[in-house]
Amino acid sequence: MTMQLPLGSLSSLDFDKSSLLHLQLTDAELSKAREEQGQARLASAAPATSGVTFSTGGWDTVFAVRISDVNRAIAANAVSPTTWRARVEASDFGPQIDATGTFGTWSVAVGGGSGTDLRMHLPFTATVTVNGKDHVVKGGVAYVLVHLIYLPDPGTQGPGSKDLVVRTTDQGPDSPVVEVSSVTYSSPAPDENLDRALKDVLAVWCKDNIAEFKHVFATVDIGKVEGEGDFSWLTPTYTGYAYAAGPTPDDALLGVLCMTDGRDVAGKVEGLESGALPEGARAGLSISAERFLEKMVLPGVQSHFPNASPKTFQVTNHNTQIEATDTVKLDPVRVGLVDYHPEMTTFQVTVSGTEIEIYAYVHTNISPGIDAYAEITHYATLKLGTKADGTQSLTFVETREPKKNGWSTVAPWVEGTEIAADLILAVVSAVVSNVATAGRRIVIRVVIAIVAAGLIGTIAGVLEKIPEWIAGDVPDALPPIDPLVESATRPFRWPNAKKEFALTAVGLNGALQLSINPGFPDA
Repeated sequence: MTMQLPLGSLSSLDFDKSSLLHLQLTDAELSKAREEQGQARLASAAPATSGVTFSTGGWDTVFAVRISDVNRAIAANAVSPTTWRARVEASDFGPQIDATGTFGTWSVAVGGGSGTDLRMHLPFTATVTVNGKDHVVKGGVAYVLVHLIYLPDPGTQGPGSKDLVVRTTDQGPDSPVVEVSSVTYSSPAPDENLDRALKDVLAVWCKDNIAEFKHVFATVDIGKVEGEGDFSWLTPTYTGYAYAAGPTPDDALLGVLCMTDGRDVAGKVEGLESGALPEGARAGLSISAERFLEKMVLPGVQSHFPNASPKTFQVTNHNTQIEATDTVKLDPVRVGLVDYHPEMTTFQVTVSGTEIEIYAYVHTNISPGIDAYAEITHYATLKLGTKADGTQSLTFVETREPKKNGWSTVAPWVEGTEIAADLILAVVSAVVSNVATAGRRIVIRVVIAIVAAGLIGTIAGVLEKIPEWIAGDVPDALPPIDPLVESATRPFRWPNAKKEFALTAVGLNGALQLSINPGFPDA
């Protein structure tokens, strides 16, 4: 709270100096601090559209669009109020202030907001009347902090379509309907008292009339089983939103955040991190690393090891990794006329930035006191491809040469190792080769699992029809990606977008990211 006593510059607004004591209860310092923090955040943070590794922040899906497209929709739909009128009643601390004016097209500003704080530009003109004297204001812009809300309230109305709109009621003293943080204007000359009067009357108008801004930022279908078949786990069951600042409207983003499949929202923070929009994309839908691993990668891994219990493989390491929690017996390796039995003691599949890393550590006992070891790391990523029939599906790209390492150990008490050297080398080579091939086959199974809704039976059936899959190819037997894309995007509607969204790219970046063209009109 600040106490302001403007005693030397009030004549321009014809205030009664003898009765003026302006006690500002709207925390001017707090508003200024928020402005400064927003600008500092804008200057130091990576743009939300940058290529840094993205995290959904615990949300299952994040659908992000550019603020430039949000603002074009606001303008195209003519949802901004056109006129305004407000009064600040006289009190012991100041005279009555009346104002009338017009509004231009409102827009979402860049910088100065984050999370659920949305900073808007309200272009205006005004005639401010104080003590019977008019003051004409031209070229005004009010900087207003607002919050959004989904209506009808999912908590009270249940499943259905929810519209994301500007909130029109206070939520306690720390969360008013609006905060008018500052005003600028081209005429008359800048005046602190005029600034204050404009902020006060605009705040009064916004508090009572903000609902006249009738824009729907997004619509989300909550709780409807919209997913196709086994993709229904993508259906949103809880939704939030977040704004991320950027240096330009093309870099700043508005994101719809969702939990799916009835999963718990406790502890989730409404925020949008850098990298929410894939580079070059008009919009982007991200599926969290946890959901990607649990629903897509895990079935592919399980299908490759049918002799292991499905519970052997678990999502771990803060939901970025699948690992084997027990030793896995692999297929025997025959050298000469003898079968050797490798055991995989460590197995990990990790989403690391833009790559899937598959690591395996395998031990093979050759004979008492003689053991062979193999350590393999396989690297790959995902890529959108087109089949011969013109439909879209997925393929994989090997991003690096696999790391292969094989060795053996011989206990000091073992004799005759010179004779067994060739045998040891043959076993080590065979195990390394088999494990390296397995890493590639697991990647292939994961790609199939993604487009086959994680159904292990379908994975095996498709794999039988693809005897050889060269990286970068899109086999005809591979299911199309359309059911996944439709299930992921159908619950969302953006103003000025087409009914069906076009998929332009698929990739990994800490999450599974779908680059989407919603069909927004260009500027």
